[in-house]
Amino acid sequence: MSLETSGIRALAKCDLLALVALEQSAMPNPWSGPAIAATMERASCFALGVFGDGTLAGFVLGCCAAGQLEIFQVLIHARWRRRGWGAALLEQASNHARALGCEMAYLEVRESNSSARHFYRALGFKEVGRRRGYYQDNHETAVLMAKPLERAAPHAPEIPGVDKGDPIR
Repeated sequence: MSLETSGIRALAKCDLLALVALEQSAMPNPWSGPAIAATMERASCFALGVFGDGTLAGFVLGCCAAGQLEIFQVLIHARWRRRGWGAALLEQASNHARALGCEMAYLEVRESNSSARHFYRALGFKEVGRRRGYYQDNHETAVLMAKPLERAAPHAPEIPGVDKGDPIR
Protein backbone atom coordinates (compact mmCIF):
# COMPACT_ATOMS: atom_id res chain seq x y z
CA MET A 1 0.00 0.00 0.00
CA SER A 2 1.45 3.35 -1.01
CA LEU A 3 1.26 6.60 0.89
CA GLU A 4 -1.04 7.96 -1.79
CA THR A 5 -3.61 5.28 -1.01
CA SER A 6 -3.18 5.45 2.76
CA GLY A 7 -3.21 9.21 3.28
CA ILE A 8 -2.03 11.58 5.99
CA ARG A 9 -4.53 13.76 7.79
CA ALA A 10 -4.96 15.78 10.93
CA LEU A 11 -6.14 13.70 13.88
CA ALA A 12 -9.15 14.77 15.90
CA LYS A 13 -10.90 13.73 19.11
CA CYS A 14 -12.61 10.89 17.25
CA ASP A 15 -9.13 9.39 16.61
CA LEU A 16 -8.02 9.54 20.24
CA LEU A 17 -8.83 5.94 21.19
CA ALA A 18 -6.91 4.57 18.18
CA LEU A 19 -3.98 6.90 18.88
CA VAL A 20 -3.82 5.87 22.55
CA ALA A 21 -4.10 2.16 21.65
CA LEU A 22 -1.24 2.48 19.14
CA GLU A 23 0.88 4.42 21.65
CA GLN A 24 0.27 1.85 24.41
CA SER A 25 0.95 -1.12 22.13
CA ALA A 26 4.35 0.12 21.01
CA MET A 27 5.94 2.36 23.64
CA PRO A 28 7.73 1.18 26.79
CA ASN A 29 6.50 4.22 28.75
CA PRO A 30 3.37 5.35 26.87
CA TRP A 31 1.56 8.63 27.34
CA SER A 32 -1.85 8.36 28.98
CA GLY A 33 -5.03 9.08 27.07
CA PRO A 34 -5.71 12.25 29.09
CA ALA A 35 -2.16 13.52 28.46
CA ILE A 36 -2.49 12.97 24.71
CA ALA A 37 -5.94 14.59 24.67
CA ALA A 38 -4.72 17.62 26.63
CA THR A 39 -1.80 18.05 24.23
CA MET A 40 -4.04 17.80 21.17
CA GLU A 41 -6.36 20.45 22.63
CA ARG A 42 -3.59 23.04 22.98
CA ALA A 43 -3.77 25.63 20.19
CA SER A 44 -0.03 25.35 19.48
CA CYS A 45 -0.07 21.54 19.18
CA PHE A 46 -1.05 19.15 16.44
CA ALA A 47 -1.35 15.46 15.65
CA LEU A 48 -1.10 13.96 12.19
CA GLY A 49 -1.92 10.38 11.35
CA VAL A 50 -1.25 7.99 8.51
CA PHE A 51 -3.73 5.21 7.81
CA GLY A 52 -3.33 1.70 6.44
CA ASP A 53 -6.32 -0.49 5.60
CA GLY A 54 -8.56 2.14 7.20
CA THR A 55 -6.85 2.00 10.60
CA LEU A 56 -4.36 4.34 12.24
CA ALA A 57 -0.93 3.02 11.28
CA GLY A 58 1.17 5.84 12.71
CA PHE A 59 1.20 9.37 14.01
CA VAL A 60 3.31 12.38 14.89
CA LEU A 61 2.47 14.61 17.84
CA GLY A 62 4.12 18.00 18.18
CA CYS A 63 3.85 21.62 19.31
CA CYS A 64 5.08 24.92 17.89
CA ALA A 65 6.28 27.64 20.26
CA ALA A 66 8.80 30.48 20.09
CA GLY A 67 9.86 29.54 16.57
CA GLN A 68 10.54 25.93 17.46
CA LEU A 69 8.77 22.67 16.66
CA GLU A 70 8.99 20.18 19.48
CA ILE A 71 8.21 16.69 18.23
CA PHE A 72 6.87 14.74 21.19
CA GLN A 73 6.19 11.44 19.48
CA VAL A 74 6.63 9.74 16.12
CA LEU A 75 5.31 6.21 15.90
CA ILE A 76 4.59 3.80 13.06
CA HIS A 77 3.07 0.40 13.91
CA ALA A 78 5.58 -2.40 13.20
CA ARG A 79 3.32 -3.82 10.47
CA TRP A 80 3.55 -0.59 8.48
CA ARG A 81 7.22 0.31 8.89
CA ARG A 82 9.76 0.66 6.07
CA ARG A 83 7.25 2.28 3.68
CA GLY A 84 8.38 5.88 4.10
CA TRP A 85 5.38 6.82 6.22
CA GLY A 86 7.39 8.07 9.19
CA ALA A 87 9.42 10.35 6.92
CA ALA A 88 6.22 11.55 5.25
CA LEU A 89 4.63 12.35 8.63
CA LEU A 90 7.70 14.31 9.71
CA GLU A 91 7.75 16.19 6.39
CA GLN A 92 4.09 17.18 6.80
CA ALA A 93 4.70 18.21 10.42
CA SER A 94 7.68 20.30 9.31
CA ASN A 95 5.63 21.96 6.55
CA HIS A 96 2.92 22.85 9.05
CA ALA A 97 5.45 24.16 11.56
CA ARG A 98 7.19 26.31 8.93
CA ALA A 99 3.83 27.82 8.00
CA LEU A 100 3.47 28.79 11.68
CA GLY A 101 6.89 30.44 11.69
CA CYS A 102 9.01 27.67 13.21
CA GLU A 103 12.65 27.60 12.19
CA MET A 104 13.97 24.59 14.13
CA ALA A 105 12.66 21.14 15.02
CA TYR A 106 13.67 19.26 18.17
CA LEU A 107 13.03 15.77 19.50
CA GLU A 108 14.36 13.36 22.09
CA VAL A 109 15.12 9.72 21.45
CA ARG A 110 16.30 6.96 23.77
CA GLU A 111 20.06 6.51 23.64
CA SER A 112 19.55 2.75 23.14
CA ASN A 113 17.23 3.26 20.13
CA SER A 114 19.93 3.19 17.47
CA SER A 115 17.51 2.50 14.61
CA ALA A 116 15.45 5.62 15.43
CA ARG A 117 18.61 7.71 15.82
CA HIS A 118 19.79 6.49 12.41
CA PHE A 119 16.35 7.27 10.89
CA TYR A 120 16.37 10.82 12.28
CA ARG A 121 19.96 11.41 11.11
CA ALA A 122 18.95 10.30 7.60
CA LEU A 123 16.25 13.01 7.70
CA GLY A 124 18.80 15.68 8.59
CA PHE A 125 18.57 15.73 12.39
CA LYS A 126 21.82 16.15 14.31
CA GLU A 127 22.58 15.12 17.87
CA VAL A 128 22.90 18.33 19.89
CA GLY A 129 22.83 17.16 23.49
CA ARG A 130 21.95 14.56 26.08
CA ARG A 131 19.53 14.48 28.99
CA ARG A 132 20.81 11.96 31.51
CA GLY A 133 18.15 9.99 33.39
CA TYR A 134 15.39 11.52 31.24
CA TYR A 135 13.13 8.47 30.86
CA GLN A 136 11.16 7.63 33.99
CA ASP A 137 10.81 3.89 33.38
CA ASN A 138 14.53 3.09 33.42
CA HIS A 139 16.32 6.45 33.81
CA GLU A 140 17.85 6.05 30.38
CA THR A 141 19.58 8.99 28.73
CA ALA A 142 17.70 10.89 26.04
CA VAL A 143 19.58 12.08 22.99
CA LEU A 144 18.40 15.54 21.94
CA MET A 145 18.31 15.97 18.17
CA ALA A 146 17.65 19.11 16.13
CA LYS A 147 17.11 20.09 12.53
CA PRO A 148 16.70 23.50 10.91
CA LEU A 149 13.40 23.83 9.07
CA GLU A 150 14.05 25.16 5.61
CA ARG A 151 11.65 27.67 4.16
CA ALA A 152 8.47 26.04 2.92
CA ALA A 153 7.70 26.01 -0.77
CA PRO A 154 5.22 28.74 -1.74
CA HIS A 155 2.58 26.11 -2.42
CA ALA A 156 3.35 23.39 0.11
CA PRO A 157 0.91 20.48 -0.04
CA GLU A 158 -2.08 20.99 2.21
CA ILE A 159 -3.13 18.48 4.83
CA PRO A 160 -6.76 17.37 4.54
CA GLY A 161 -8.85 18.74 7.37
CA VAL A 162 -6.50 21.64 8.11
CA ASP A 163 -7.11 25.26 7.16
CA LYS A 164 -3.96 27.20 6.32
CA GLY A 165 -2.57 28.90 9.37
CA ASP A 166 -5.00 27.21 11.76
CA PRO A 167 -3.79 24.76 14.41
CA ILE A 168 -4.26 21.10 13.55
CA ARG A 169 -6.94 19.53 15.67
